[in-house]
Amino acid sequence: MLYETPLYLVFLAASLAVYWLVLRAPAARIAFLAAVSVAFLCLVPREPGSRQRAIIEVVGAAILAVVVHRVAAQLPGKRKPWLVVAALALPLAVLILFKYPTARLPALIAGSSVIPLGLSYYTFKHLHYVIESARGRIRHTSLRDYLAYVFLFPMFTSGPIERFPSFSAQAARATWSWAQASGAVERILVGMGKKFLIADLLVAPMLPSDRLLSGGGLTLSGLQVLLAAFIRIVVVYFDFSGYTDMVLGTSRLFGISLMENFDFPFLRADLAEFWRTWHISLSSWARDYVYFPLLGWSRSANLSILATMITIGAWHGTGPGWVLWGGHHAAGLMFLPYYRRWCERRPAIQRLRSTRTWRVVATLAVWWFVAVGFALTLDPRTLGGSIQLYLKALTLGVVT
Repeated sequence: MLYETPLYLVFLAASLAVYWLVLRAPAARIAFLAAVSVAFLCLVPREPGSRQRAIIEVVGAAILAVVVHRVAAQLPGKRKPWLVVAALALPLAVLILFKYPTARLPALIAGSSVIPLGLSYYTFKHLHYVIESARGRIRHTSLRDYLAYVFLFPMFTSGPIERFPSFSAQAARATWSWAQASGAVERILVGMGKKFLIADLLVAPMLPSDRLLSGGGLTLSGLQVLLAAFIRIVVVYFDFSGYTDMVLGTSRLFGISLMENFDFPFLRADLAEFWRTWHISLSSWARDYVYFPLLGWSRSANLSILATMITIGAWHGTGPGWVLWGGHHAAGLMFLPYYRRWCERRPAIQRLRSTRTWRVVATLAVWWFVAVGFALTLDPRTLGGSIQLYLKALTLGVVT
């Protein structure tokens, strides 16, 4: 990843020096951000042969960005359905072609199993831009601004899925302050501690090996699988939120405050609260562009929830375990309104729910539910293995 490369600090320091000391006009700074981001993404890979692949991928992403931007620029005021369909279909087709093996066309992909850098993130940013352009909420913007938005190197491979109007407005009025810079550095250091110390050094070694988890974890008990799922949650949270902290801190050094991605999700006593505070940029994207449009069309909250969570699951990974993970969370969210109405009809339960003890118990219940869902991702490659691990975690081994 980006922050693990030895060239990163040198590249960042040089970029900040040019950005703040040499360039004065906002337009020049935005163009510089786009240029250095593309350069860094092409230079950073370390694996043998990966630099050439990265150059091809970034150039391809740039071509895609230019095409999507040009098509989206024609949408405000015209609202031609075929243009909207074309602008949405193009990035979606690229995402499906590369990320989902069963949908690939071998003649086009030439057997490659490598997913391009940041594909899911910039695809969803493309889709956001097109949809908001079609709605008339984004007027024609310069290609320079759009390329800087798509390629900003701190968030290219790790998110968050920033919204274009917020990014564009902040990039245009970015200013330097020592208070902001010190806060940004502090955020980067916190993120490094989360990622490299807690996630990588302390918690990840506690996970069972892939060999033990493969095939449904035949040699593991239900309690061991549930514990492994809890450990996976901790690793994912500190790894991902750590990277997010580093991304947000680095962006603030350039005067741009990106949206938060986590807001203490494991202190939430309700699954809906959890999803409002976990991977916020993705969950809010899915809410705005999957849930609400489908709800308006179908008038079915349950169908909209199911489609939204399956979309989120498929975004995370290509294996069947991730789709089932989305279905698991959809089931929990669909059950939640019935549970709330049941509680509202019982004053004694309502009084109990207002106590601190209840909130602690409810928070632990959310942890358990999320952990059971993560059991589906411990061996997400095979449907049978995912289901077997899930049942072991759910029933503590009673059903295997």
